[in-house]
Amino acid sequence: MIKDLAARYDNDPRIYAFELGIIGYWGESHTFGTYTNDVAIVVSSNAMYQVVTAYKTYFKKAMIMARYPGWPAYANAGGIGFYNDSFGYDLKGFEPYLSQGLFWRNGPIGGEVRPESFLEDGFYAPTNSSYLGLELIKSGHYATMKAGGYQQQPGDPFYSKFRELNKRMGYNYQISEALFCNSNVTGVPFTVSVKGTNVGVAPLYYDWNVEFALLDGSNKPKTTALAPVSLKRIMENDEFQFSASLPVDIALPGGSYKLGLRIIQPGAAAAKGTAWKLYSSNVAIQFANTFSLGYVNPSWTSSNSLDGGWSILGNVTIVSNTAKSIVTGFPAGFVTNKSFAINADVTGNYGYIATTPAGPYSSFTTIGTNITVTATTTYYYYGCDTLGNSSETNTVTYTIDNAAPVISGFPASFTTNAAFFINADVNENRGYFSEGGGYAFSAFSTNGTNILVDSTTTFFYYAIDDAGNCSGTNTVTYTFDTKSPTVSGFPLNCWTNTFTINADVDENYGYYSTNSSTGPFIQLSTNGASILVSKTGNIWYYGADDFGNTSAVITRWYGIDNTPPVITGFLSSRSTNTSFGLSLDVNEQLGYFSTNAAGPFWTITTNGTNVTVTGTTIFWYFGRDVYGNTSTTNSVTYTFGGGSRTPVVSGFPANFTTNVSFVLNLDVDMNYGYVATNVAGPYSPFTTSGTNITVSNTTSFWYYGYDALSNSSATNSRTYTFDITAPAVSGAPASFTTNDAFTVTLGVNENYGYWSTNGWATSNQFGTSGASIYIQQTTTLACFGRDALGNTGATNVFTYTLTPSPMLTIWLPCSENTGTRAYDSTANHNDALLSNGTGWTNGIGSGAGSALMFDGIDDNAFIPRSSTLDAVGQTNGDFAWAMFIKLRAGAAGSVRTVLKKSVNYNERTVQLSMNDIDDRLRVRMSTLANTNVGFTSRAALPLNTWTHLACVKSNNVLSLYLNGALDSKMILASATFSNTGCIWLGDDPWAAPTAMALDDLRLYSRPLASNEVYAIASAGGAGTTTPLAPYLGAVLTSANAKAEAAAVALTYTTTQPLPSAPTAAAAACLTAAFDDGSEPPTPADENSIAFAYAPAGGSSWTPIAVTDLDGVRVSNGAYVSHWKLPSGFDRTQKYDVKVSSVFAGEVTETVTIRNIDLAALFTEQTDLNKACVLNNPYTGTGEIGFMNLPAKATVRIYTVSGRLAAELSMAIDGATYWNASGADGKRVLPGVYLARINSPAGSRLVKVMVVR
Repeated sequence: MIKDLAARYDNDPRIYAFELGIIGYWGESHTFGTYTNDVAIVVSSNAMYQVVTAYKTYFKKAMIMARYPGWPAYANAGGIGFYNDSFGYDLKGFEPYLSQGLFWRNGPIGGEVRPESFLEDGFYAPTNSSYLGLELIKSGHYATMKAGGYQQQPGDPFYSKFRELNKRMGYNYQISEALFCNSNVTGVPFTVSVKGTNVGVAPLYYDWNVEFALLDGSNKPKTTALAPVSLKRIMENDEFQFSASLPVDIALPGGSYKLGLRIIQPGAAAAKGTAWKLYSSNVAIQFANTFSLGYVNPSWTSSNSLDGGWSILGNVTIVSNTAKSIVTGFPAGFVTNKSFAINADVTGNYGYIATTPAGPYSSFTTIGTNITVTATTTYYYYGCDTLGNSSETNTVTYTIDNAAPVISGFPASFTTNAAFFINADVNENRGYFSEGGGYAFSAFSTNGTNILVDSTTTFFYYAIDDAGNCSGTNTVTYTFDTKSPTVSGFPLNCWTNTFTINADVDENYGYYSTNSSTGPFIQLSTNGASILVSKTGNIWYYGADDFGNTSAVITRWYGIDNTPPVITGFLSSRSTNTSFGLSLDVNEQLGYFSTNAAGPFWTITTNGTNVTVTGTTIFWYFGRDVYGNTSTTNSVTYTFGGGSRTPVVSGFPANFTTNVSFVLNLDVDMNYGYVATNVAGPYSPFTTSGTNITVSNTTSFWYYGYDALSNSSATNSRTYTFDITAPAVSGAPASFTTNDAFTVTLGVNENYGYWSTNGWATSNQFGTSGASIYIQQTTTLACFGRDALGNTGATNVFTYTLTPSPMLTIWLPCSENTGTRAYDSTANHNDALLSNGTGWTNGIGSGAGSALMFDGIDDNAFIPRSSTLDAVGQTNGDFAWAMFIKLRAGAAGSVRTVLKKSVNYNERTVQLSMNDIDDRLRVRMSTLANTNVGFTSRAALPLNTWTHLACVKSNNVLSLYLNGALDSKMILASATFSNTGCIWLGDDPWAAPTAMALDDLRLYSRPLASNEVYAIASAGGAGTTTPLAPYLGAVLTSANAKAEAAAVALTYTTTQPLPSAPTAAAAACLTAAFDDGSEPPTPADENSIAFAYAPAGGSSWTPIAVTDLDGVRVSNGAYVSHWKLPSGFDRTQKYDVKVSSVFAGEVTETVTIRNIDLAALFTEQTDLNKACVLNNPYTGTGEIGFMNLPAKATVRIYTVSGRLAAELSMAIDGATYWNASGADGKRVLPGVYLARINSPAGSRLVKVMVVR
């Protein structure tokens, strides 16, 4: 398309320039505000580049203009102009780009006036002011501008303002002088020269013709000539000279002619039939000289301009050549710097020449004469024949100029790091400069030029005038130094002891600070400086020179360790009669010890060493590190033969009860230990190598220590009790069939029993106080006992078959959809009578698509008194109400009736009302002690949504269910009683009405079980929704994990206490009933703690099997359940464990323990490389576990500076724990600690992080 466009219009003389108008809104390249999938649509730079390249390729003649000079695809294209179609709108976003990039030198700048720019007031008003509008045109170098037609009408109020702005645009050639003779003889060429300046803001951009002509009385050109000049090279403020020699035919009639000058488009006359030029405001030729010259009105209309677009320079008289003697050979005056010759001649007889008007005159004949001009001279000459006919005296001046122009503004060479401008100027004609030499010199006039210098540059410059005088080429270099000084002498971060830094800088100055990265800083020069470093900390330093070059601030950290190593393991001086061993160690580097003060000394590394003392010995020892820090030499003396100490036996934990076999790892610190399972013996000895005893039943141990000198410690005892008998559950009768509900009362002889009536979908826990189970339908009851140790009895299963009557007193399906009566579907005929306009609407549930509708104003319905209604609730009888309601209006400050059975205000069996301040449901009942007891629902009923509600009285418990889930319940303090009133629906005589719809109303003369309530709600679609506000039981607040033997200990806390109970058989959760003290326990099958695992970061959760959980133990106020990893479980990856609180079968709270590392868990190892650290980094919860340790391993915790922070007890079953406390019992500070694990298998150093 672009190619075809160029083929059609590239050579059309009417086309000034083509705007790239095929991209974006209004052809302006932008797509502001256009989005696809919330992503702004922007034309890519690559697409823009392809478009502009195509235009430049196919348009060979017409110039190209793009929209945004700040966009790289356009800015880097080169050789194009730009257009601003919001002139006067964006005062900072367009013109600065033009002036910075000098784009106007390569192509025209144009655009369109923003209409608002010519308002008298408001945001755009300043655009019309002389300083701002003109400044925008000047800074942007505008050459053309589109505007509304009204702005160009002389009668418009904005006309003068627009004319002022418009005249400032484009090129504007202002003539300062015009040189020509007022008369000329036919046959002699007529010479003319004009000088001036382009006072416009841009060049013409095209090489149009500059044409002179002599015009007759009809303004028709009689002779013309073109001035040899390139208009597109005449920039803003450039001077110019147009010169031409017009041929004057000998036959040209004598008389007065006008000397005209015009700028004309090549080929325009042929295209238009008349002179053609740009919009006249941009091509006006104005005159600055004082003599009278014509002026073309910039409006350029046929009524105020000469035909052909001529500007008149003056009048010229053409004299017919009747004289016989005409002097020729004198060229028009000019300026030169060289001598030259004039070959003067005369057409007949004699010619006369003088250098002053008064003579003397020299004559010459038709042979001619040669005149050499060596200095500035004015010549006067004329011809004369023998008859006395004399031509007019002509005058011409030739100026010899030998002085070259002088360039100023280039300062002497210097060095800097900041960009600056050179204000170059020349005293006459032109100067030229080049960056780096070569042929690419740029010219400038006496208006000067500004040159930006922003990098190291060598300039070559010279000046030359019209006479050819050229100055010598000068050279100046401006060096940019952007390299900052380099500071040296600071070693890399390291540990050392006190030392001196010899700091230096390669130039100017360096700066250093030991305070902070912001100083204050101390200066150092190239002479350097010595800096003493005597304490741990940072040093900041940088370099800066005189030019402002500043290096980045570098930080060095030096740990100053002036503390010598500490040797441990030497016991205090003592007397003994038994050989003993010393486990020597040093916290860092090397320690040295000797049995002679003068040496030789043996070394101790951080791996430690063992020394056996068998006789009286004096040890000397000290520590020394690589920094030369040496501790004081200490000594200790061990004397054999005097005094004694009995051996100490370890490895017996305190008495406890269990049902799991375990191993005692016994040890004695010297000589022998003895152990027996009978106080009278026999006793079995063991040495310092220790011994292991497996305990698998109830056992008592007696033990003591005994050395080679017959010294014996006291005999101690421990008893470990094994309980492998499961609790026995009693009270469940054998399976039988009945036609009435009954209660099963279960008991358990110890700890806990568990029962379920739904195949263990949920389980219910009870203690030795027993549990009562109300059986009102065919039920399969399963139960078993389990104690805190995990001993679980066999599960017993009993089936009780019930065939009771429905005991349904009222059932209003509300399926009539018309009329004033809702019929009872039971045989009791308890119909509801509709009054005050109670109508019908769409229903839900078992109704035939209709429901009762109450307007909340006066609509109501009532069920008259009957014997079957009077019987409901009598003598503390049980009952249940169930219905669907859709609340149609919210709370308005009054209690609103939903249902009430009453004779008067104070009787209610039962009363259901909407709350006065919100949309929760009030449940009220009359008892013998109080005629108005009850509660308000936890959840609010939603508006315009069907909600199923059920109110159930069972024994002394009044319960409310919403959407099939238990919402609230209470214990009734005394027996309830019935009344003989009718049943009111939607309104009653004592309370406000409720705007609602009602469907599927039921009254039972027995309580409904929770599963029955759920079934009724589900039948209407409500039971499948999430309960409106489940009653939370135990809310989990935190959880963590650690390794214990071959299991993972899952520790969690709750907001309410849990009984210390085992996990129920056949259910992967811990069940517990949560009692708030004001009501009976929530049925245990509705509350639980559940466990599940998934690969770390995964979302596919697998319940942890009950057989893999060994029960619940209480530790420090938290609950612990042990997850015993089953055989074949993949321990090579990490896992997340989810601990959930469950209420009424719904998960109400979940805490996730993340990234549990099961790799190489968790047994005693012989390979120290398999040791691992759990709960690392430590965040303040639980303990840090050192796992998979070899036998007899010990762990010492050090700070990074080498200070001993804690020493842990010897590992049991391959594990020992640290609670992040120091030897003083206080919590250690956050940071990195080094843990050294020492064992007979070797030594290993691991890092531990405490982050709190």
